[in-house]
Amino acid sequence: MNSVLKRARSLPICAIIKATFERTATWFVERGVKVDSMLRAGHQYTKEINAIIRKNQQQVGMCQVRRYSKENNEFQVQEMFSPHDHRLPISFTVRLNDWWCDCGHFQALRLPCHHVITVCSFSHIDLTSYIHPVYSL
Repeated sequence: MNSVLKRARSLPICAIIKATFERTATWFVERGVKVDSMLRAGHQYTKEINAIIRKNQQQVGMCQVRRYSKENNEFQVQEMFSPHDHRLPISFTVRLNDWWCDCGHFQALRLPCHHVITVCSFSHIDLTSYIHPVYSL
């Protein structure tokens, strides 16, 4: 958005308001056309969200579900030792019913972290049910 309004900073107030309105309206039209074409192509999320999910899916190989409780959908996910990171295995609790993971990324972004993706894969749960609707096109 800053790049849309960049040249308007040195204008008088009335001109800034007019330029802001015109540039923002143009930006919304452009974004609307882009989203419309993505919807027609069958996309459910933006390419940025898909990239985040793909990145998290690539890290799933480093995780294993160690314990789980079907009653309350609570899982213990352990990250395996990585010689590149030089750290010992760490365990994370994932509570799907509460949209919770100990790493904090799941709560903060409302997107599945690699621990949640590991749990969904282990439990044969559709991953998209844990992507917040705000990210839908």
